[in-house]
Amino acid sequence: MKKYLLLIALLAGCNFAFTACSDDDNADEIDTEAAFSEEAMAAYCALSQLCEVDELPSNWQSYTAEPTYGYAVDASNPYVRTVYIGDIIEAEDCFRSLGGTIESGQASATYTAGNISYVYTVKNQSDLLATIDCSVPQVPHLTQIRFVPSEVQEENGLFGFSWPKDKSQDDIYYSFGDIIEYQDVYWVCVRPAIQGVKHKTHWMAIGARQNIQETRAFQDCFCVIQPTTKHGKYRVPTKLSTDVTCIRNLMILFDALAHPKSYGEKAQKYALGVGGERKEISKFINPTFFSEVKDRWGSTIYRNLGLDLPRYTKYPSFGYSIFYKGYSSWGVTMTLWTLNFSKDSEDAEINPDKNIQEVKLNWSLSKLPANSKLSFTDYCSGRQFSGRFEKKASNCDIESIDANLPEHGFFVKDICFDGDPYSKINNEDVIQRYIYKDNAYENNWVDSYNVGDDVTDDF
Repeated sequence: MKKYLLLIALLAGCNFAFTACSDDDNADEIDTEAAFSEEAMAAYCALSQLCEVDELPSNWQSYTAEPTYGYAVDASNPYVRTVYIGDIIEAEDCFRSLGGTIESGQASATYTAGNISYVYTVKNQSDLLATIDCSVPQVPHLTQIRFVPSEVQEENGLFGFSWPKDKSQDDIYYSFGDIIEYQDVYWVCVRPAIQGVKHKTHWMAIGARQNIQETRAFQDCFCVIQPTTKHGKYRVPTKLSTDVTCIRNLMILFDALAHPKSYGEKAQKYALGVGGERKEISKFINPTFFSEVKDRWGSTIYRNLGLDLPRYTKYPSFGYSIFYKGYSSWGVTMTLWTLNFSKDSEDAEINPDKNIQEVKLNWSLSKLPANSKLSFTDYCSGRQFSGRFEKKASNCDIESIDANLPEHGFFVKDICFDGDPYSKINNEDVIQRYIYKDNAYENNWVDSYNVGDDVTDDF
């Protein structure tokens, strides 16, 4: 049976080590040294990004998997994988997805977490843009990732999929901004298949509804850390997307939908994760296209996504935050990963290098007093972060969190469609929504969600 959906996203599921989410109220500290260490997070990111493994096994220190990221194009070097990209940003984002930190245009960077290490190097060659040298015990059959310009890609057969000679980009079924329903949530197409270059379609689910943890997609994505004598009770995100490129494309989509007329030539090079001048995708990266997408989304789509898009874009200097990966914690220290979006003005053209910034939140669990509680599901529903939690925990000092977060934000997961790019997703669990095809809308919308339902404060 043909595989067609791959859930990429999932940080160390609650089934393997959420002993950290202890029910022992007498425990003074959380025992998370191994399961939630930086190395555990790095192992999850490596398995998710490089091997399509959807959650961190309990034996992750000794577990191994085969790489699926990119292609083994040189039979004499089977442990070297080639990835075709349209812009160096994609190579940098891969390094970020794996756990590293890198500035735009940086010539080299290293990242080490326990036994896992990467070395990123810019090459700036006509047939090789950058490399990442890999040393990951969990992925022993990968020593290097080579990022090659899309225009020097090999011919058909490399993907395990042959591009039909009588097809064009116009025949690709899904477009940027299309929506499907799966696992009780909407998934937005953040990168369609690109004729002759990329045959997979990438989708992102947005966790911004107030009852998001009740959906199948996000029901296991929040972990409750029980209170101790040293800190209060936390509900924190876990098992989220690791793919920085997909998140970046989602942010670009939001900006283009909010301001299609100001989506200019500079912004076009960052569209869809392919970059550069490509005639095949020109219709996807112009103001008219995004105006059409904005119109067909309408208020119903925004409501069921849990988004008030003008709130995120009308005052762009306030920005918004997207949580990804999840959290890492050991001893009494906690880390969360976010990408923050902000612009100087509403009409300014987007520049991902400037407007999208990676922010790693670090703080002491003891910032939350033992008799208080802090739930990030409240933040994902778009309510004011500080005001909400001051009401729930009036004595809680969360200044260290607030100082690094915009007022609004949400969580994301991603999936990848690996089937025929010229056809619908053929699965009974996937419901088509607001797809533009053959000059007509496939709109079989059923408004089945009670989006206004709030979550209980007793978690």
